[in-house]
Amino acid sequence: MTTEIPVDQGWIDYAEKQKYERMKNNTGFVSTNLRVLDDLLDLRKFITEKTDHYIKDYMQYLVDGGTYVTTSWINKHHKLDYAPPHRHGNSILSGVYYLKTPKDSGVIQFHKPDGIEYLSPTFNFIPKESYTYNCDYYSFVPKEGMLIIFPSFLKHLVTSSQAHDIRYSIAFNTFIKGSFGDDVNFIELA
Repeated sequence: MTTEIPVDQGWIDYAEKQKYERMKNNTGFVSTNLRVLDDLLDLRKFITEKTDHYIKDYMQYLVDGGTYVTTSWINKHHKLDYAPPHRHGNSILSGVYYLKTPKDSGVIQFHKPDGIEYLSPTFNFIPKESYTYNCDYYSFVPKEGMLIIFPSFLKHLVTSSQAHDIRYSIAFNTFIKGSFGDDVNFIELA
């Protein structure tokens, strides 16, 4: 699910003042603070409203609680930085919010879950036109203010930045609280 939240200049200033470490795989920088949305309460409120909307309205799941942000960090990408294919563990929904997106700073690609074929895993159909339901991956060109929310198990990557300016994005993970399920599979999470 994608939506837009106008960028506040204060959020960009905050990102530019953070401390960063080069990722262990040497593909970009990540903030040392892994709870940045605890400092950006107005943005966290917007994101929580949107993740609740995703669960309750978009997916139409019956949940009497809501979502909450567990971790959040800033990604800082220079020219040639990228994010290799990965998933987000210990989370229900994840997302990314784009603060600053110079032209040619890379796209985010979501890959179809392994083993999922819409007609048959034994046939290789060639689509006359690719779209969400018949492609192996789907890409978004990020724009400033774009918020993308997705199931945490969904493998994704960010292509290499060709921009000379720095791209900043805030990534986050969420979990769910409340009660849901049926008689046999009922659970309540506080």
